[in-house]
Amino acid sequence: MKNRVFYGWLVTAACFMMLFVSTGLMSNNFSIFMPPIREEYGLTHAQTSSFVTLRNIFSFLATFVIAKFYDKLNLRIGMTVSVAICGLAYIWYSMSAVYPMFCIAASLSGFGMGLASMFPASILMNSWFIHHRALALGICSAGSGVAMMIMPGITTALIASYGIAGAFRIEATLIMILCVLVFFIVRNTPGDKGLTALGYEEHGHLFEQEEGPKTKKTNKELAAQFPAVLWVMALTSLAFNGALANPGYAHLSVLFADAGFEAGNVALMISGVGLVLTLAKLAYGRLVDTIGGFRTNMIFGWLLFIGHIFCCLAYSKNLAINIAIIICMGIGYVITSLGYSVMAQDLFPGEAFPMALRRLSLISSGLSLIFSTVPGILADMFGSYVPTYALFAVFTFITVVTLRAAYKISEKVNQ
Repeated sequence: MKNRVFYGWLVTAACFMMLFVSTGLMSNNFSIFMPPIREEYGLTHAQTSSFVTLRNIFSFLATFVIAKFYDKLNLRIGMTVSVAICGLAYIWYSMSAVYPMFCIAASLSGFGMGLASMFPASILMNSWFIHHRALALGICSAGSGVAMMIMPGITTALIASYGIAGAFRIEATLIMILCVLVFFIVRNTPGDKGLTALGYEEHGHLFEQEEGPKTKKTNKELAAQFPAVLWVMALTSLAFNGALANPGYAHLSVLFADAGFEAGNVALMISGVGLVLTLAKLAYGRLVDTIGGFRTNMIFGWLLFIGHIFCCLAYSKNLAINIAIIICMGIGYVITSLGYSVMAQDLFPGEAFPMALRRLSLISSGLSLIFSTVPGILADMFGSYVPTYALFAVFTFITVVTLRAAYKISEKVNQ
């Protein structure tokens, strides 16, 4: 019995599948579809960027209902429904031929993406793990990185062989298969399998503290336990983090395509970012478990800043610069997906965690929504994506500086 794989790792694998679909396909890999959709259907840069806007609008709206959604359905059923919505979005994309139809599909994909997010994955990992919790989170989040690594080349080949509609239908089938697997694997708590959280025997008293008292405090009471300046720094950091997260992901392939790279090379570079991102997410989890969230986030944050500087030089088509973009962006992008969960756990621990997680997720999604059209608008105005990635470099700088301030304030509070 002791040699059996802990069931929590299977739940982690199911969360990996969910994020492969939501963040991986709905957000990251969809950028591969954007240039051919724009060319085949005669859309402008601003119109194709508006798909990202609509997706982010409905992803943002999902954050307002996500807590009640999962409370009502439970994590297992809620995750299954969320992935199914993503599959339906790709089916709708496959039937689209005019701009309004694509807008409806983008809206549907955003709502599914918003529900099938790190929020349910973080709650599950918080329940199933005491030991290796950050590593488990890293594995969950690696689903989007794996999608970014393997799907661009596959999607490019599918579009070339079956057209845009055929590629969407094939990937929709994959999504529905993963949806079924999520349903059969996920269990809401270790107790559903007659188990306890990994590490419970050694640190059970800590786990019980995290579960909170029987009488639950209101969100206002939980928030009041922490100084206002801590909330300001944390929310500011996550706001700018959100502003560059999804818009940055979604326009990387468009940046490379606009710089004059062929479709095959664009897919190769995006896959390279995905490979580095996947490995970096696993490393991120291990580093958080060993050196802590503060040092880890500083390392990854400054690498993301450097990566955005290199993105401004993408039009030079220099091999060394392209390699630097792949490495720095692949590593740095980890904090845009895992950062808010680790930050919520570090800065607002215990029973305040779910409330803080939702608030940080909400502000991140909100700024992602506001800035989602900015890349296309700036590209139409200036004729390139250099101003966009220069702006993202500034946002990254603000993200890292305010995050550092939040951790320092938290240290003083806990002394």
